[in-house]
Amino acid sequence: MASGDELVKVVTKKIVQYMDEPATTRRERRMQRKQEKQPVSVELFGILPMALKYFFKRK
Repeated sequence: MASGDELVKVVTKKIVQYMDEPATTRRERRMQRKQEKQPVSVELFGILPMALKYFFKRK
């Protein structure tokens, strides 16, 4: 059961680090992740819709 204890320690450490971080830093990180996200069409259907869009846009 040592792995369970280690897991609790790691999770607790991550939570404490998150809580000690200023709110502005957390907001900035959240906004950065949101901007790096791929479009919904790519998330749902893969690269094919994007490839088709570029193909028809080129013509």
